[in-house]
Amino acid sequence: MHFIPIAIRGPLFMVLSTGSYVVNDTMMKLATVGLPPYEVLLLRGTAATLWASRCCFRWATPGRSR
Repeated sequence: MHFIPIAIRGPLFMVLSTGSYVVNDTMMKLATVGLPPYEVLLLRGTAATLWASRCCFRWATPGRSR
């Protein structure tokens, strides 16, 4: 992230987070056409937990240089 100027990082992250929200909301609406809403929420939560735990364990590995 050091190659992106500090003045651009904040707005860039805001645009990326808004875009990810739009994509997530669209996928949820498409998924609820064929599945019950609570099942879609359960599947999304499970996928997010697996993804986040993988990222946390990867970045929290002892002895790894950052």
